[in-house]
Amino acid sequence: MLFRSIMGLSPVIMSGLMNLRAAASGIMGKDIFKLFTAVSFGVVNSLNSVVAQGTIVGGGPGSGSARIYGLIPIVLQGIIMAQLGAVSIIGEKTMDIASAMAFGICNHVMTSGTIMTICIGSFTPPPVGPVTLPAASGFGRLV
Repeated sequence: MLFRSIMGLSPVIMSGLMNLRAAASGIMGKDIFKLFTAVSFGVVNSLNSVVAQGTIVGGGPGSGSARIYGLIPIVLQGIIMAQLGAVSIIGEKTMDIASAMAFGICNHVMTSGTIMTICIGSFTPPPVGPVTLPAASGFGRLV
């Protein structure tokens, strides 16, 4: 079995990145940081609780880690905009808010997120020759 979980993400850092981007765009509001904090805690908690299971072919027990690549802020921004539009949240700075959120999420996940892998079980080595294999004529030999 292979277990994966994303570790190393901080909702405080993520919301801070969102807040920096929003400030750079001139977005100031008494509750904007609360919005970013809520979004960040939701994203980080969702990612931290994700566990994927699978199998490794030809591998054995052990562990490792991997980095996360390929998150594109503009794509996430489009998804956020679609979600905001679906609930009629449209305003003068909506695009900038979505950009700030996407920037914080994508950059924090790609710079700090790590996928930890653990393979548990027992290792069964492949057979060592000679191995007899059934053939079309009823016999065969692999050396």
